Amino acid sequence: ANNFLTSQLATSGDGMYTEYDDQDNYEIASYVYNNHYLLTNNAYYLISSANRNAYGHFVNEIALDRINNVFYSYRSGLTLFRTSGLSATATTFTNNTVTVGTAQTNEQISWLKVSPYTTASTTLFVGTNLGRIFKITNANTTSYVTTAITTPAVGTISDIEFGANENEIIVTLSNYNLTSIFYSADGGVTWQNKEGNLPDMPVRTVLRNPDDANEIIVGTEMGVWGTTNFLSASPTWASISGNIGNIRITNLDYRPATRTVLVSTYGRGAWTTQNTIVALATGEVKSKKDETKVYPNPSK
Repeated sequence: ANNFLTSQLATSGDGMYTEYDDQDNYEIASYVYNNHYLLTNNAYYLISSANRNAYGHFVNEIALDRINNVFYSYRSGLTLFRTSGLSATATTFTNNTVTVGTAQTNEQISWLKVSPYTTASTTLFVGTNLGRIFKITNANTTSYVTTAITTPAVGTISDIEFGANENEIIVTLSNYNLTSIFYSADGGVTWQNKEGNLPDMPVRTVLRNPDDANEIIVGTEMGVWGTTNFLSASPTWASISGNIGNIRITNLDYRPATRTVLVSTYGRGAWTTQNTIVALATGEVKSKKDETKVYPNPSK
């Protein structure tokens, strides 16, 4: 319980995606469709436009540029709403439209992700239910530029995450009967299949250990799975759900300051654990004696 902040009521009914300002000046709560609220100073304000129930999904995709205080939510087809000027004192909002691209038949947006590596403006990555991925630079301005990057598979993009930079991209898909995990080291020009021995099941979310590029966990339809050799040609995955059980995982997140991993589920609440690290030896250990030394000690 101590890992969570106190809460306040934004609206009754179903709760959907949430976002948080990096300085904790405000939070964003969501109801169904485009009903999104800015919460601050024990008050809440509707971000969305008057026709909010006519647009978006029932569980509507959102993203927040925490640095530039710009909010994005799914509108329809391949269009988004963009709301600028979020702050602790903002009470009224104007929604502008961002056109991601020309939608193919039945194509809709399935995931939004703001790159943490571009801070002067918004670089927004958009995934669709047909497996297409778009990169939008300067998305917070009227002169934004949209580029379709190479698609790794045909299916529903369920998560887009980054590694050490914007060129390292991990994509998951939430369909059966197809490869669910892909990795790109060149900004999406080429993709590597990272399915390995993972069973055929939807993958909904992914998280990389910021201290070890080989350590990845994914949230699936059957709990949390992890690997310690993600960068190999065929990673070895194993279930690491523990007491969480074989339940649908809806999101994974990480708090670097306290090394806390958060797992949210569909039906069994939210769980946390700590990511521990042991400092490795940085140089070769030499000895004239007939002995062997192992670093670190203890070792896995």
